[in-house]
Amino acid sequence: MLGTERMLALARTLPKLVRFDAVSTAYVAGLRTDLVHEADLVHDAGFHNTYEQTKNESETFLVAEAVGGFGIIDLVKVLV
Repeated sequence: MLGTERMLALARTLPKLVRFDAVSTAYVAGLRTDLVHEADLVHDAGFHNTYEQTKNESETFLVAEAVGGFGIIDLVKVLV
């Protein structure tokens, strides 16, 4: 999570930057068993491990920053 915050802070210092791409994994749903859509990041079902939890926190943070006016933030999901 701290790394995501630091990278976005750095991006804000670059006046010509118009886009911030973040590569994430598909493992942000945690212990949920229902149908999970990409926009459904906030939940209280818990997580299998800290990795999943911090990925979820980072994506939630980036979505909030995009809504808050940073500009274009793309979340690219990959399976590893």
